[in-house]
Amino acid sequence: MPESAIKPTRRNRAVLLVLLTGAPRLDGLTIASASGTGDGGVHKTLARLAALGWVDSDWEAGKPEGERHRFYELTPDGRAHALRLLGLEDGR
Repeated sequence: MPESAIKPTRRNRAVLLVLLTGAPRLDGLTIASASGTGDGGVHKTLARLAALGWVDSDWEAGKPEGERHRFYELTPDGRAHALRLLGLEDGR
């Protein structure tokens, strides 16, 4: 999917920058806090990125459904698209 599928808005750029850190266990609230954006908007952005195949997510194991967190990470394709969209291509 081309980068044009995601507009380089402030929120999208901020979310992608957080995801590019590769930090473990990035849930929606952590991403919202680290990116300085609102929680609801972050979840919409993450859903859009997931629909495009730019991010994968997994639910936290071992907790009841209402207490679990969903963790997000960039896919290899998503990382490449994010780097190009942000003008941070790594030259590989």
